[in-house]
Amino acid sequence: MRKNKRTIKALFSELEKTGIAANACNKAGVARSTYYRWYNDDIEFRMGADQATEIGRANMVDFAESKLVQNVNDGVQRAVEFYLKHNDSRYRNLYGRELQEFKDLFEKKNRSDFAALDLIPRVILDALPEETMIELFDLWNVNPNYLEEKDEKLEKELGRILAMKYIASIMERNKK
Repeated sequence: MRKNKRTIKALFSELEKTGIAANACNKAGVARSTYYRWYNDDIEFRMGADQATEIGRANMVDFAESKLVQNVNDGVQRAVEFYLKHNDSRYRNLYGRELQEFKDLFEKKNRSDFAALDLIPRVILDALPEETMIELFDLWNVNPNYLEEKDEKLEKELGRILAMKYIASIMERNKK
C-alpha cells in the first residue's frame, strides 16, 4: 500500500473513532505492519497517529461513560455498584479506601519536595556565571546577543535543560 494523503486521512479518521490501530487499519485497508512501518519511519505520521489515537480514546471513554450512565438510569445493578465504587470512597472496599488514603498522604507529604525540584534549575542558573552558561549551552550559536537581550524564554529553556542534565546525573549515580 502506498502512503498518500487520502490513505492517511482515512486511517486517521478511523483512529479518531476508537483509538485502536488494528480497527483503523482494517477499515482503511492498510496492513498493520505497513501502519507500524510508517509509524516508526515517519515522525509526522507518528505525531498525527498519536493525536488521532488520543482523540479516539477520548471518544471511546466518553461513549463508555454514557453507556454506564444509561445502565445506571435503567437500574442495572452491576452498573450502579461500579459507579458508586469508583465515585464515592464510602462504597470502596477497605483496600481501595486505604489505597486512596495512602495516595492522598503521599501527595501531601511530597508536595513540598516536588516544589523544591522546580527550584533547582533556577538556583543553578542564578549561581552559574554568564560565561559558563555561554560555554555550557553554546549560546553564541543560539543567540549571539544573549548578554544584551537576556531572553526570558531562552532562560526558561536553559533551566529545563540544566535540570534534566542534573536529574540524569543523579540517576546515573544511583545506578552505580
